[in-house]
Amino acid sequence: MQPTINNKNASLRLKKSLTLYLTNKTVLYILSIIFLSSCSEQKNQSELLLIQAQHAIAEQEYSWLRTQFKIDTLENKNKAHGHLYLAQAWNSGLNRDILKAKSHYLAAMQNPELETQSARALIYILKELNNWSEIDLTLPLVHDQLITIEILMQKDLNRALSLLEQVPVDLRDHRYHTLAAQIHFKKNDFSNAYKHTTSAKTLGSLTPANYYINAQSLMQMNQVDTATKAMQIFTHLKSLNESTNTNEQLSDLKMLYQLDSIFNQNTALKLRELNLLMQLKQTVKATSIMNQIDYRNLKSKPQSNFINILLANQAYQQISSTLLPIDHRPYSAQEHLALCISLVKINAKTKALNFCEMGMKNYPQHGKMSYWYAMVLYLNQQQQLADKKLHEAIKYLPWKVSWRIQLAESLLSQGLTSQAKTVLHNALDDENQTIKHFKRNNGLY
Repeated sequence: MQPTINNKNASLRLKKSLTLYLTNKTVLYILSIIFLSSCSEQKNQSELLLIQAQHAIAEQEYSWLRTQFKIDTLENKNKAHGHLYLAQAWNSGLNRDILKAKSHYLAAMQNPELETQSARALIYILKELNNWSEIDLTLPLVHDQLITIEILMQKDLNRALSLLEQVPVDLRDHRYHTLAAQIHFKKNDFSNAYKHTTSAKTLGSLTPANYYINAQSLMQMNQVDTATKAMQIFTHLKSLNESTNTNEQLSDLKMLYQLDSIFNQNTALKLRELNLLMQLKQTVKATSIMNQIDYRNLKSKPQSNFINILLANQAYQQISSTLLPIDHRPYSAQEHLALCISLVKINAKTKALNFCEMGMKNYPQHGKMSYWYAMVLYLNQQQQLADKKLHEAIKYLPWKVSWRIQLAESLLSQGLTSQAKTVLHNALDDENQTIKHFKRNNGLY
């Protein structure tokens, strides 16, 4: 019978071992799930931070980037992009710090994909610091002939001129001719300087320095009357750039049109005039200019400026009439957003819902698109989905206090007091005066 007892003992030991093995496997499985979940959460948080940083740059929320953007929490693969955003933040706005910007650009350049973009920004900081040893090291990474020439002309005119002659003909835009004019003028070659300023003007240059060189070159060539006229153009362009008075700017534009008819065909000046007239509520004149602008045939930057002008002046009907007929190409994010805002503002509920939904499908991580989609959902009595989209918008642009208050108001209207408190408490500064005032008025303390 002894073998039977031994078999039972062996069976018991096997069961215990198997139970322990399964227990350990279960524990390891649970730990692996927790680990993977943690990694996934870290990855999601890292990607969210980058999206927030992109929005902060677009919104010029440089202080948020400098104080709230925690680059150490990014995944290693995203850190170079984080450094680029921080560099841009420190290189812009109030309290600009070019030394901090420089250190972040250098860090961003460690990523080969960001090297050229970072080098092009860094080179101007090095120029500002007059750091020629580092300029010499950085210039080969810029990969832009015109930027290279612009930097070199401060130190070596002959080398800059040699590089200028190597620029392919099809790349000789108004920037090229403006730089060429400056180099020839510094070398006292006034005939060539004048020739290049004229070419730059023909190609649409509005750089005051170009017209100053034009005037001085003409003076050196003893063409006094023409030089005097060119100097007037320089004066009015300079004033146009520096003045903050709307009527003064319009007066400068009027004089430029009178001094040279070429300015009447300049799209940038026409858009500038449109903005000024709309600010002054001179609707008839503004409409006349608007009718002269063929939106579909504008280049991308003038198109963007045109939409921004209409949005800034709350010309929602004009935006919808300009953008709705567009065919045969997808809408840009800006066009989607502008249409969504405009259709909400003119209370075109059904069209607004369609275009905002389309915008969200095409640009799902666009914070402002999420916000205006929420607004149109509120208009269409879809409050819970609107709350969700507004919460999503706040996630992408966490500094938007007014959006938090809108969401809190909606939650309070549904009796969701605890959730409303959480939304406000999660603000970057829950002691913000607007938030404190809202809390007091709604008994949330």
